[in-house]
Amino acid sequence: MHWALNQLSDVEPTWVQQQVPPEWYPRCGLRSDQARLPKEASTRETLARQIGADGFQHLEWVLATDSPLGLRRLPALEALRQICLEQYDRCTVPGLEALHWHTRDEQPPSAVRMASPDDLEASYSSKRDTHWWATSCTFPRPVIQASLI
Repeated sequence: MHWALNQLSDVEPTWVQQQVPPEWYPRCGLRSDQARLPKEASTRETLARQIGADGFQHLEWVLATDSPLGLRRLPALEALRQICLEQYDRCTVPGLEALHWHTRDEQPPSAVRMASPDDLEASYSSKRDTHWWATSCTFPRPVIQASLI
């Protein structure tokens, strides 16, 4: 959310000020690595659901027909969309609206889950006791030609 709000503010600051409610800023103003999560599990889950609801609302505003068209192509919005789909299930049927935050067991496998919003192609990997995330690429093996003597 932080990255998406910052990118949107760079492109359309007036639109962001008109759309984003003031109560979002304490929840979404800091990067996730700068904020402290509540210690109590139920409070953490409530916060996660609220942030998820904010994220889906944010995407709805950007995808609305009256929003500036250039906003839809921002990389941060694609990252936010992927995060929302990986982390939450959402029902939008009138009268049955619900948002479910996935537990660790319900999330996609780490090999396909987004590891970093800054690099949408990066994924988690591990080998024995070493764990990392990186963009996967395959290099062709060099062709070694034997010289005939």
